[in-house]
Amino acid sequence: MHSSTAIAPLEPFVTADDAGYPGVAIGCLKRRAAELYSLAEAYMRLPQTWLPVLPDEAARLQAELHRELPPSHQLYRHELIAVARREKRDDVLFQSPSGAGQVFWVHLTRAVESDPRWPSTEIYQDMDDFLERWPREELE
Repeated sequence: MHSSTAIAPLEPFVTADDAGYPGVAIGCLKRRAAELYSLAEAYMRLPQTWLPVLPDEAARLQAELHRELPPSHQLYRHELIAVARREKRDDVLFQSPSGAGQVFWVHLTRAVESDPRWPSTEIYQDMDDFLERWPREELE
């Protein structure tokens, strides 16, 4: 005869919402919805071969950038986050964590560099400047 082990019922995932009322993690759902909306909005604006990056991929790309940069590179010691990458290329867009200001197009080399010209970097005033200039520059 088999002995049966009672399995505890699953607890519903219930937390307090932003106002302190019980709910289904309303604050978490709001934050996640905002993240997804932001990614969708970025995807709609990016040139055809560019994709927004998810947080895990962004962290990996940021680590790679910091690994490659020599101390004499213009981006050395700048706090940047990866916001988009180009399909099938080592091109990545970085910007400040605030999401404002300059955008940096960087071609990662996958090597630790000593020459300040590498990884190659183009600077745009902001995302709108990148969206306007990059496709035109790419065709030249």
